[in-house]
Amino acid sequence: MKRSYEAPIASPIRRIVVPIDAIQTKLSDLLPILLMAYRLGARVTLLHCYVPPPSFDFAMGSGAVSELALHRWRVRSRLHELTVQVRKVFPKCSCRYVSGSPATQILRQSRRLLADLIAVPLPLDLVRWCWLPEDLLDELIRKADCPVLCVPASTVESPKFLTVGSVD
Repeated sequence: MKRSYEAPIASPIRRIVVPIDAIQTKLSDLLPILLMAYRLGARVTLLHCYVPPPSFDFAMGSGAVSELALHRWRVRSRLHELTVQVRKVFPKCSCRYVSGSPATQILRQSRRLLADLIAVPLPLDLVRWCWLPEDLLDELIRKADCPVLCVPASTVESPKFLTVGSVD
């Protein structure tokens, strides 16, 4: 039996914030969240909280600042590339790049965006899981103004379910 995907339903969830690691997150990690957003008629905001890698703690000299700036630029570029990939299958997606503590920034941005849900993608490749430690997830669940949902990544590589056109 072929499964069909329903059109959007009336839902109180209109805005979903998705905290990601722009370098590690793949489109397949986001597919279940995008499908859920499509069904709910919600907008998705991909949120990357930039924290300099520990390797920059030891950077010294005149090149240290330029290397850090280059790293920030690469991360931001990757976030925009991922957003472009997502928009091809789900047009109601935007991205936001902020600097600072992930827990603080995720909570702050979810309030600023009036998020109805924080959906955290969990990659199937648990090596990439290290970007979101358990204590951060615990803090989000305890302090967020909206529900926090952890969503396992999809095993489907092709996002055919959303190619029906623009969702308004």
